[in-house]
Amino acid sequence: MPDEREGTLVEAAASLFLAVVLFAAVRVLSLFGAPFTLFASAPLAVLCIRRGETVFLGAAAVGAVLAGLFMGGPTAGAFLLSVAFPAILISRGLAFRWRPEKVVGIAAGVITVCALVALEAMLPGGIRPWVGELVTQNIAAYKAAGAPKDMVAMIEGQADAYARFMFRIMPMAFMWSAMALTVAGLLATRAYFARRPHAAVVLSPLDRWHLPDNWVWVLITAGVLALVPVGTVQVVGGNVLGVMALAYAFQGWAVLAHQFEARRVHQAVRIAVYLILLLWPVFVLLLVAVGVFDVWTDVRRVRGGGAPPTENPDGPPPSGPSPD
Repeated sequence: MPDEREGTLVEAAASLFLAVVLFAAVRVLSLFGAPFTLFASAPLAVLCIRRGETVFLGAAAVGAVLAGLFMGGPTAGAFLLSVAFPAILISRGLAFRWRPEKVVGIAAGVITVCALVALEAMLPGGIRPWVGELVTQNIAAYKAAGAPKDMVAMIEGQADAYARFMFRIMPMAFMWSAMALTVAGLLATRAYFARRPHAAVVLSPLDRWHLPDNWVWVLITAGVLALVPVGTVQVVGGNVLGVMALAYAFQGWAVLAHQFEARRVHQAVRIAVYLILLLWPVFVLLLVAVGVFDVWTDVRRVRGGGAPPTENPDGPPPSGPSPD
């Protein structure tokens, strides 16, 4: 027993250290650290499945304290919201075999609402003046970088319009960030258990995943609302349209991954394609189109019983340490 407890403590400490380091990467490395921060929830998700929720909760609490001590008080809440919360959802989703959109949707929705409410409460004057200040800072950065005076003058003349636009799409922007955060953590956790199988985790192939087909009507309705020339309706429609478009981009990625696998495309070609999608996000629109048309084309033949199970018939995840 002492050896088992010692092993649990060592694994918890290692998982916590990795999660905190990844979480802090965006603060230390700025934009270059953002890709690392996306995976901060994975170590704690793995810990939760391997050692149980009690150990996970203890590690999450210690992580929040460390984040608050070294990066400021509000960062403790950010750690719990953006790292610990997705981690528990990912672990339970894998153990209960929840569909990926359920895990990602719950995490992204809760993170977005909590973040917007917290910003509105904590920022002097709320979110709108803060967005205006961000636009002003960006214009100043363009000036400092030596941008042409005509361009700077044009941007300054449209500053209010830019700030208004950024304020309106802020829910979508937060949803995109939270979705990316959860998807990255889920993929990393799945990759770990693909290499080190665990009795509580049964993985279904993601290249056969698809959204429920009736969700396409949400996308279509949002597109119609985004065209309605009524302020609030247009804003709601635009935000929902953006969120659904990203969801269908993930479905398009699944179709693309399936085609790569079916045709045994070389790994170097796959990596090159994925890098193009990351470096030139405009190509993501192609993934959205592929994901939407997959509803009718079903090129992977995944419908009609081909979807993965939605619940775990074997019961809940383990609540204590489990063997490797």
